Amino acid sequence: MPASLSATPSGPDAARAQRWRRRALAVVKFVVVVAILAFVWSTLRSAVADLGQRELRLAAAPALAAAAFYALSQLVLGLYWRRVVLDLGHPAPLGPTLNAYFLSQLGKYVPGKATVLLVRTERLLGAAKRAGEAKAARHGSVAAIAASVFYESLVLMAVGAALSAALLAWAPAVAEGRPWLGPSLFLLAAALAAPAAPPVFEGIVSRATKLAPGSAQAPPRLPWRVVGQGVLAATLTWGLLGVSLALSARAVGVTAPLTAGWLPLWVLATALPHVAGFLSLLPGGLVVREAASLLVLTPVLGEADALAATVAARVLGVATEVVVCASLVVGGALRRRRPPDPPIVPPSEAT
Repeated sequence: MPASLSATPSGPDAARAQRWRRRALAVVKFVVVVAILAFVWSTLRSAVADLGQRELRLAAAPALAAAAFYALSQLVLGLYWRRVVLDLGHPAPLGPTLNAYFLSQLGKYVPGKATVLLVRTERLLGAAKRAGEAKAARHGSVAAIAASVFYESLVLMAVGAALSAALLAWAPAVAEGRPWLGPSLFLLAAALAAPAAPPVFEGIVSRATKLAPGSAQAPPRLPWRVVGQGVLAATLTWGLLGVSLALSARAVGVTAPLTAGWLPLWVLATALPHVAGFLSLLPGGLVVREAASLLVLTPVLGEADALAATVAARVLGVATEVVVCASLVVGGALRRRRPPDPPIVPPSEAT
């Protein structure tokens, strides 16, 4: 074959091409990080400005508790996402997978919704490369990661819509004058749940992706248990977020009831806004989530306290994500700087 038709460069050309790829990837990562930080800062500044309209006395204990419940809710979802990745037939080591999940949470504040997928894919493929997986296997993981992100969001929002419809009975003022709201939420839950059925989802994935030429590998099949696990994980997540919202309200001086009888209201005030924000396609559901939360909480808490609780939950949620992500980044940097452990020499060789 003539040299001009060679499929892959070699020697100095290959090394030069590899250096350019590394530089281009570094530039892309830098742009993504800057964009995430800019949009997160914009979200926090807007929320803090809203809180500035009220005399703010932040109580440390309920604020820290709210942050802890928020982080726990994300951990539950991160573990479920890892389960989906594994069920799609690709390795997902616990540490790197949770690292990718938490770091991707700030990506939802960037317009376009693609940053979450980009961050998770980059982190998991990096972990696969460090583990010595073949390049072909890493390329196959891209489709699995994309499908897993879509599936996790689908299940979470389907359960959120169903819970919102069922919990409207605890906030009749929300549905007053809106007889269509409950049925619409049930229909939305059904529309989101239908693609989550494993046979339907497998058909969607098989049409959206193509196997490598000459590959005899069959598309991965999702077990039905992933649906039940998803319903449990999503329900627990909404419950934890509801408690976090109530504690956020307490943190800024709102007399928020924390008894079990009030939990459905707090869950509704969390699930309905998140579903509305998801449908809006706006970064982080900004403004839409706050409007829906006020719709639920104002008849119960009054306008001023509802606004304070809503904005406090947004501020503490974003701040928790920032602190967790910063801890992961700093921890990773420290681990990379740590010198490797010396090799273990068997006693027979040492003598």
